[in-house]
Amino acid sequence: MLTPLVEKRAVALPPALTITAQVLMAVLAGGLGLALATPLAAAALVLVQRLYVEDTLGDALEVPPSPSLAAGGQPLGQPGQERP
Repeated sequence: MLTPLVEKRAVALPPALTITAQVLMAVLAGGLGLALATPLAAAALVLVQRLYVEDTLGDALEVPPSPSLAAGGQPLGQPGQERP
């Protein structure tokens, strides 16, 4: 039960979708299906958002900031930032 809460924060995947995907894939494909359920659900969610929401409906999606940017850091490759 902890996994959906962690994944909700890490990939913005709703916990109900995570649990549903895990149960469905475990029934259909066993342990391998269970292991691949969350990455496949995340990929499917991104595809739906990109292909349907942005292209068909024309709505722009809000991208949540990454944790390093939220803390005031800069992404790698930005001018003025040196590599450690």
